[in-house]
Amino acid sequence: MEEYRLVIKVKNNLLKALMDSKGIESQAELARAINVSPKSIGDVANLKVGAFNLDGTPSKLTKSLCDYFCCLPEDIYPKEVIMVGIPSNVLERVVSSEEVQRCLSYVEQDPSMLVQDEKSTEYIKNELKRLTGMQKKVIEMRFFEEKNLQECAEEVGVTRERIRQIELKAIKKLKCFASIDGSALSELNEHSQ
Repeated sequence: MEEYRLVIKVKNNLLKALMDSKGIESQAELARAINVSPKSIGDVANLKVGAFNLDGTPSKLTKSLCDYFCCLPEDIYPKEVIMVGIPSNVLERVVSSEEVQRCLSYVEQDPSMLVQDEKSTEYIKNELKRLTGMQKKVIEMRFFEEKNLQECAEEVGVTRERIRQIELKAIKKLKCFASIDGSALSELNEHSQ
């Protein structure tokens, strides 16, 4: 018989970051601030609902959150659940002590993982030289400076939608470079192990 029960719960960090930025300490406090039920905020926090109704229009809750935080739905909902929430954000499993140690090693970032991340970041930064000036700037702002679409748009002087388009095209190019330079990626992965 295994001696451990592992429970993993996934939560909406985008919502949490917005709450932190406004000094809101609980879901109940946010619910009171925008005059909705605490359960509805809990559903967003636990990724159980998407941002849109079946007809593609933003839900009433999404509109309230966007108005309160002065943001867009994609600033509140992770892209994987923006259209439809997930049935359960909890994974529960019985595991051995070895599996617990393996899981903990993923959580605690050891130096070899940091080296791998640094090498990957170095590789990506090198590949950015192959993009156009605007594509490079957008990727740097979005992924290295962690700016949202609106912040990038304001800095560059274009619309959010244009930033999104530039980002998608740049990502496609980077993926293409990675598949062409597969040997370089393999070498990077082998070196980091």
